[in-house]
Amino acid sequence: MDTLKTNHKFSKIEKLLKKVLDKNHFCGKIIKSSAAKAEAHRTLKIEQYRKTCNGTYFRVGKTR
Repeated sequence: MDTLKTNHKFSKIEKLLKKVLDKNHFCGKIIKSSAAKAEAHRTLKIEQYRKTCNGTYFRVGKTR
């Protein structure tokens, strides 16, 4: 009887640990994808700045 209770406790703990690990793994994926999106956005902004502020790419027609 006593071993049955301890086995039940261990199985409960294992289930809880699995839930926590799954949740953290899922959150890790969200954090990684957000970081990738932020990096892509930064790269895009840098490219836009280079193309417009340098005045070498898009300045057509009137120049100062």
